[in-house]
Amino acid sequence: MLTLKGHPLNDGTFRPLAGNLVFIGVTKSIRKLTEYIGDPKHPQGFKDERVVADFDVQAQAEGTRFMLEGILQEPVAWVEWEVVAAGFEFHAD
Repeated sequence: MLTLKGHPLNDGTFRPLAGNLVFIGVTKSIRKLTEYIGDPKHPQGFKDERVVADFDVQAQAEGTRFMLEGILQEPVAWVEWEVVAAGFEFHAD
């Protein structure tokens, strides 16, 4: 994970942080996945985007909206992920 300037976890360096995000009180989790064909460093193309609705309690989800994007390890895919939750914790490796 890379943090933006001004974020409490940003120590002024440009180094990725390893760990897990743990969301609390989730009311919505929807991912847009675009799987790589072949090695993601040198892809031979992409599969069609698919939407995965992990969790969607209500039409008007309550909480803070978090937007994440990056590469998933399983499946190997670019992901745009929307989570609505009461909050989250970052558990550093």
